[in-house]
Amino acid sequence: MLGGHIKNLLTLIPVATFLVSCDSQVIETDLILQDNILMVRHSMEPYTGPVFGYYETGEKMFEYICTAGNLPNEFTFYTLEGRLKEAVKPSKIREKNGKLCLLTRETPYWGNVQGQYGNGNPRIRAVILDGRYFGPYQEFFPEGNLKLDRFYAEEGLEGEERIYSFRNGEIIERSNYRHGRLDGPHVKYDENGLILLEETFIRDTLDGKRVAYWDNGQVRERGRFSLGMYQGEHETFYRDGVRESQALFDSTGRQLWCKLFNDQGGLVLSEEWEYEGMVSRKESVYYQGDKITCRQIQKAGWTYEYDARGRLETQFQSEDGYTINGQYYKYHPNGKLAVKGRMQAGEKVGRWLEYHQDGNVKSSLTF
Repeated sequence: MLGGHIKNLLTLIPVATFLVSCDSQVIETDLILQDNILMVRHSMEPYTGPVFGYYETGEKMFEYICTAGNLPNEFTFYTLEGRLKEAVKPSKIREKNGKLCLLTRETPYWGNVQGQYGNGNPRIRAVILDGRYFGPYQEFFPEGNLKLDRFYAEEGLEGEERIYSFRNGEIIERSNYRHGRLDGPHVKYDENGLILLEETFIRDTLDGKRVAYWDNGQVRERGRFSLGMYQGEHETFYRDGVRESQALFDSTGRQLWCKLFNDQGGLVLSEEWEYEGMVSRKESVYYQGDKITCRQIQKAGWTYEYDARGRLETQFQSEDGYTINGQYYKYHPNGKLAVKGRMQAGEKVGRWLEYHQDGNVKSSLTF
């Protein structure tokens, strides 16, 4: 269950049985870790009793007491010579090739990890077996109250992780893990227990409904994810509940349209996307009150900007629709060319020409 570097790594001896006969030992294969509880395999009952681990040469390496299937956050470790092995500080541990080692060693570490504050209160309590954290892992605030509580199983983090408030000790974040990955509900709270965020992960990926809240209880953001991508309608809101934005995504996560509103609920910007294979067309319309102030179209690497009357003002090459990178043209209200040039990485390059409204050249500059 915990690797093959120790002879009879988990030799488990029920106390009552041990007192009667040393021949009735429960061996490693008779136990299973389920939902972070150590269970006796044949009965699926939580195990209570001592646990021993041995070096390959037969000497005892560690021992601890398991109570109702719950593992402690500290074992008793021994050296090969049988002396007690002291815990090390977190600062003495490093990661190498996916395993935790002492700074001065190349081999995976086995032992307790413990840190303390200057006032003597614990900073961290954890156990490392074969270079990996195992069992309960806890961090504390200087005053001694719990800061972080998580559990490591054979494949990494497992079960619920809890983060606590320094001020009142209330849980301010809950995460769920399975085989070392975020998997299940993830919830954040303020110090008074008010929910600030609710979302769900599947194998480290957002999937399902996601709702965020302001500290006054109003919804701040609401939407749905599938395999980490937005799906369907997505909305954001101001603190007083007035809608700030509204968007729609298709089944592949592509955005179809979006609307932005001011804090009075008035429409400020409306955008729509059209897709033809890998080529997309985006149209943005800006509003002031109920009137259109300008319009922008992005297609095939070009951006076109129009005034409130629909006249073309500028057109330029751009990868993101805003940063000019290539040809640039600006037009007079009568439709005649006003400026022509080229930009590269946001800087003017080459020859730039400026024209009068009648089409005659007004100036020529080279950059």
